[in-house]
Amino acid sequence: MTIDVSLIVGAGQSGVESMTGKQSLRSLEIVDRLSDATGTWVMFVRRVDGLDRHAAKNLLLAAEATGAALAMGGAQAELEVLTGVQVQSRSPFMDVHGVLFNRQWLHARQPLGDELAQGVREIATTVLGSTETIALISQAIIAGPPPTVIDGSKAVVRAGPVSRLAGLAFSVARVLPLSPRVVIDVDGSRAIDSALAALSQQWQAQHGKVQVEVISKQGRNSWRHAWQLGRARWVVTNERFISRLPKREGQQLVVAAFEVPLVRSGRDNPDWVLQPTSERRPSRSQVERWDLAVTSSPFATQVLRSSSGYEGPVLEGVSAFADAMAAALSEPDLHDRLELVPSLPLVLLALRSAQTQLSVESLTHAFAGRLQFVVVTDDLSRSDAKQVVDDLPSWCAAADLMVTEWSSLTMEFAGLQRPILAFQADALDVVRRRGTYADLPKVLPGPCVGSTGELIERLESWLAHGDHAWPEFVERSAAFATLGCRSTGDAAVRILEAMEGAR
Repeated sequence: MTIDVSLIVGAGQSGVESMTGKQSLRSLEIVDRLSDATGTWVMFVRRVDGLDRHAAKNLLLAAEATGAALAMGGAQAELEVLTGVQVQSRSPFMDVHGVLFNRQWLHARQPLGDELAQGVREIATTVLGSTETIALISQAIIAGPPPTVIDGSKAVVRAGPVSRLAGLAFSVARVLPLSPRVVIDVDGSRAIDSALAALSQQWQAQHGKVQVEVISKQGRNSWRHAWQLGRARWVVTNERFISRLPKREGQQLVVAAFEVPLVRSGRDNPDWVLQPTSERRPSRSQVERWDLAVTSSPFATQVLRSSSGYEGPVLEGVSAFADAMAAALSEPDLHDRLELVPSLPLVLLALRSAQTQLSVESLTHAFAGRLQFVVVTDDLSRSDAKQVVDDLPSWCAAADLMVTEWSSLTMEFAGLQRPILAFQADALDVVRRRGTYADLPKVLPGPCVGSTGELIERLESWLAHGDHAWPEFVERSAAFATLGCRSTGDAAVRILEAMEGAR
């Protein structure tokens, strides 16, 4: 892997081996001396825990975007570019801790490099010529204090006409004994959550005594919602559960729908450039409320723990989505029910969002009358192409091939052992900057392409030669399926048994 940034920490520091994992930039190295650095950029670090975890990545992106020789934090605007004269007018010196230097630029200034190698803490801003530029980002580069742990049991309901009524309902409910019922509280805005509500039907069919309440979109944040959360012994949700109501003693919070991201996210990496945190990262107080998490495979467990920081018990090898796909596969009239043309292969375009560089229109035009296309986005956002938002396990089961833009549905589809192509127009950022939880180009059962034109060529080859168009498909498909999850057919039973055993 190409090294983008070399972190120079100096000899004698302990704990440097863990620093790489604490930085969201994956293409970096840690060395003792400037002479050992191989990265295009270098940073001099006084403490191994002294940098914000996104500092190296965000400085690198800012420097490359502006063509600056140096980058540092502390700007008022989101991104500023100053000339040497402007930098000198602000301050005669700059702290070198947390400054990103272009190594080639530094090599041309041997005296400065020698000073930095000797461990100086400040350098004169006059090292920047009058026309040379430095990029400044608004993010703090030096790590701040650890986040405060919030006790979720002491949370309060916010004021307002509706929330006051909800708070009253919850206050009454919490003094009553817990009811042996399950509340499924998922807002349904993600593709991976689409099979979770089906658990209620299976539980009621298999265990008539189990009382299950599913929170509807219309009923969310109402007094009835608060009442149900206050009385239920079990709350089944996903890792993005955001209820502000405190959990009662003896109540169990079960994360039964976990989205398996392929590129690093959550605690590992922000979703947006130059932002210090990610909206996808569960808060520390939220994670500490989880009593049980359900994952589809050991790989999914690894992602869960590293992306959310969850350390509690895990029920592994269980997927309601995989079971729903298996049930759809057994339907003899599946294509008729989905109004598909049986003679035309179906290609499922699984995207992270509707904002994509993949030209769906070009695909449908190139393969008119030869292939059928449907689009699924992880966040169920709308697009101009035919997008499906309901009964997603059935659409996956009907698909002959998946084109994924690193969608979380890839790991669920893996269990079907069918071809998967990856569209990665932003390969540089995805693979080198953000990193992936697995070496996807080497394990994916199909090629990775970087443009719509290349994708069309690969699909033409697949139409002509079938699965034999890519020799690596056959040898990788079974191994890749172990990273996903094959249906066991008993997800509902196993989840319920684990919930009852967790009391």
